[in-house]
Amino acid sequence: AAAGAFHSLAVLREGALYAFGLGADGRLGLGHQLNATLPEMVPLHQFVRQAAAGATHSACCDSAGCLYTWGDGAKGALGHLGPRPRKNKNDTGLASMPSWESALRLGEALQHSAGAAPAAELTPRPVAALRHVRVVQVQCNERETVALDGDGVVYVVGQ
Repeated sequence: AAAGAFHSLAVLREGALYAFGLGADGRLGLGHQLNATLPEMVPLHQFVRQAAAGATHSACCDSAGCLYTWGDGAKGALGHLGPRPRKNKNDTGLASMPSWESALRLGEALQHSAGAAPAAELTPRPVAALRHVRVVQVQCNERETVALDGDGVVYVVGQ
């Protein structure tokens, strides 16, 4: 489960992803911007491994390691446009990355790339720049999405 500022996500054991809360900017991934008072299944026909909720956007990774993002694309947080995310090796792996400040406290010199992005993605969309990366964990905060691959490499998009 993941909680954003005004929305929440839940991944079931069967790999289905559900969202509820404020629907502005498409942060629920349901194909519209309406609020959902009860959990609704996100139309992603993949086995979802893990999900993350930021302030106005969301992300998940599936069992194959594909990263999907949706919601508010301002400041490049979705990673759909702009330069390829920069990567840094993390020798210890990450158990959790709740915020940009936490990444800095880990001593990791994370860099980020920001680019023009669409105003909103209403449904989950694969991050093309990371299509050859096997993402095992994802976290979101207010303006960034952070992904960890199976080799301990951290990718950050947004600003």
